[in-house]
Amino acid sequence: MAVSKVSRGSRESGVKGIDKILKRLSELKKLGLNLPSRKVYFVRAPIFRRILAFIGDLFIFDFVTSPLKNVIYGHFTSPFTFAGSYASLFSYGVVLSFLFFLYNFLFQYKLGQTPGMMLLQIRLINSGEIVDAVKMKTKTVVNAFPSFNQIFFRNIIFVPVFPLVLMWVFDPIFLVFKKERLSDRFLRLGVVQEIYA
Repeated sequence: MAVSKVSRGSRESGVKGIDKILKRLSELKKLGLNLPSRKVYFVRAPIFRRILAFIGDLFIFDFVTSPLKNVIYGHFTSPFTFAGSYASLFSYGVVLSFLFFLYNFLFQYKLGQTPGMMLLQIRLINSGEIVDAVKMKTKTVVNAFPSFNQIFFRNIIFVPVFPLVLMWVFDPIFLVFKKERLSDRFLRLGVVQEIYA
């Protein structure tokens, strides 16, 4: 209990410190001091960063789910027949792929990026909003954060169901030749690297 009270107190003092800084900055702006703001530019994330982020996510997912694997695999194993072991191995793969879908979906929905993407400083954005802002020649982007449906349909390809399995072939090929996933193009999503100037 004492530990949680200490952490709460440090968190509250940190928030108060940030509030003081923000209050002081607003006072300086009221005085007419024009502070430079950080400009953020989005550039398309290079393929090597995207691949490394995916590999990083696989390693992180493997590390996080390693305690569950013995439980899941033990539940699905049937040592009596070869067909039974094949079916149990398939069931094991389906469960792990569903967990990987949840891993990607939840991180991208809540944060706009997975831990592997965070390590390589890339993120998922709603490129449709940015394209519309450029076409209308405005500098404001209404909502660059992807919607629930966009992220759901982007990550559903990790579930091994027949029509979706075809995307396992087409998405990487499209990524190599067009520098974006086929599903990202359909869903008007983009994986970008943020550059601060």
